[in-house]
Amino acid sequence: GEEWTARAYDETLVIPRGKTVDIMEISGATAFVYPRD
Repeated sequence: GEEWTARAYDETLVIPRGKTVDIMEISGATAFVYPRD
């Protein structure tokens, strides 16, 4: 497996650990994510 860094797609959001997210974009080894409702 590979290690990834995840960051909020919307920089104003704080996403709690364990929250289900959708991957909006990938740049290198960083996944930009947005929380699911």
